[in-house]
Amino acid sequence: MKVCSSLADLGHNVRLWTLGSDPGMEWDVIAKHYGVGKQFTMKWIADLPWPRGWWYSLRAVRAARRWRADLYYVWPYQAAALASRMGLPTLLELHDRPQGRMGPILFRRFLLGGGARRVVITTEALLDWVREFYDGLLDPPSTIVAPNGVDLERYRNLPDPEQARQLLDLPDQLTAGYTGHLYRGRGLDLMLELASSYPEVNFLWVGGEQEAVDRWRAR
Repeated sequence: MKVCSSLADLGHNVRLWTLGSDPGMEWDVIAKHYGVGKQFTMKWIADLPWPRGWWYSLRAVRAARRWRADLYYVWPYQAAALASRMGLPTLLELHDRPQGRMGPILFRRFLLGGGARRVVITTEALLDWVREFYDGLLDPPSTIVAPNGVDLERYRNLPDPEQARQLLDLPDQLTAGYTGHLYRGRGLDLMLELASSYPEVNFLWVGGEQEAVDRWRAR
């Protein structure tokens, strides 16, 4: 959502095909929920339970081709492989190593397809790992390292730490915060170790699906 809004803010005509059913919400509600500004067009596509992600990716790529998109900015490996094999100019944003049995296969098919234009990778460490396993396929300028950014505007005019703790009914001590998903690879084991080593610090985690929340609380 942030990427699409930022691209639209730069003056590009952006259309997002996303997984799910249309919630029927006004843009103002969606914008407030995700913290985005510039409006862009959203299209919802339902998926089939199996094979997971393929039906959605195929329909999204076809819809974008009918729309005559100039660039296909994708996250799912299925969509990246399909668009690239169809010769459509495709950019894949990579946040982690290709996982499972199909992830590496689809990533390679994207790279070897006729439409692969760029791979946006979020860290130098991830780029080093990917280059080791895909030697010769990810040389500059085909790769760009672009760490996740932050929208500073949302953090202006916030209460100071003491006021924030009072508003949230938190202990009056140093607070270390984390927001986001709670799945593997986010450094949560390290944060547990830090919390055990620094009892004088209140570690506050915000986010995650209920199953993940319950699992970490049990630890």
